Amino acid sequence: MKRLRVILLFLLLGAIVNVAVAWGIASILTIEDTMSNDETIGMSVVEYETWNLSRYEAFGTQIFMSTRFKVHNEEEELLELTELWSEHPIENVKPSWGSMDVATELYRTLPGPPEHTMVQEIQMYEARGWPMHSLWCLRILLVHDGTGNNQNQASGFIAIPILFFEDLEPLVLPLYPIWTGFALNTIFYASLLWLIIPGPFVLRRFIRKRRGLCLKCGYDLRGVDHQACPECGEGIRKGNPA
Repeated sequence: MKRLRVILLFLLLGAIVNVAVAWGIASILTIEDTMSNDETIGMSVVEYETWNLSRYEAFGTQIFMSTRFKVHNEEEELLELTELWSEHPIENVKPSWGSMDVATELYRTLPGPPEHTMVQEIQMYEARGWPMHSLWCLRILLVHDGTGNNQNQASGFIAIPILFFEDLEPLVLPLYPIWTGFALNTIFYASLLWLIIPGPFVLRRFIRKRRGLCLKCGYDLRGVDHQACPECGEGIRKGNPA
């Protein structure tokens, strides 16, 4: 039971460190820093609807920019888009987390051409964490049809204003878990904490036991015929050579 409590304690500490690392990366690496890197593009084209998905990566960070269009394409334009789609399939870019597979209700209900010249939905997803991405959020969600029928919202993060720098954008700390990454990162950090905190003491006890020394003070117990260590009074356990 004691061992189980210790394991749960270190898993809890690992989860705390996991979140702290993800938030630390979000505080240091801005969206602009990440999106200045090369992008990976995926596309999907169905009749007059086009879906573009761009992925940007930096240390401990992934940014996905999802853009959907309902726009009238001429036959030649549609052919060009279809060729691009075959070269850059969206499945190669799309992550397993988030909800970018599903367009917003407003976008789905707004009619495309010819009723509107263009209907557009823009979403930006952000994932943070190391060694795996463990937390994500929806930074931007904008739907518009060029007639003022707009929807703009975001979710899954805490926005913290930067003191004394009101003109700067607030820190955005993601909250939604990416369960696989979150679990693996938690185990990784829990293992590191165990190696750093109790690990050396466990190793010392193991070495002392192998050498026939007192587990508590290191006194040489070989040849000692006592129930306790003559030096510190620690009981001599079975299997500790005397």
